[in-house]
Amino acid sequence: RILLRKYSVSKNMLVKFTSDIIDETSILSDILQNCEGMSRNAESSGAGNLDMTVRILDGDHATPVRQPVPDDMNPTQIASAMASQGSELFGAFADMV
Repeated sequence: RILLRKYSVSKNMLVKFTSDIIDETSILSDILQNCEGMSRNAESSGAGNLDMTVRILDGDHATPVRQPVPDDMNPTQIASAMASQGSELFGAFADMV
């Protein structure tokens, strides 16, 4: 509901992945096309309607966050690198508190 009332960004790009079994791109597209905030934005700026592009890329829901793993890394090295990165991340959060 908040999105319907407040969202007013007129230029949008949605990314859909070919193997994403939980994709909701079409639902979000419909919601964006019916946003009240979009109408207010058009009235105040004299601008036209929503400018929305949908890009379809190979991959699945996790593709944007998946990092490539070098072919020469074994599972032990991968686990060690992940543990190191995780502790750095949590350390940074702890410093912020």
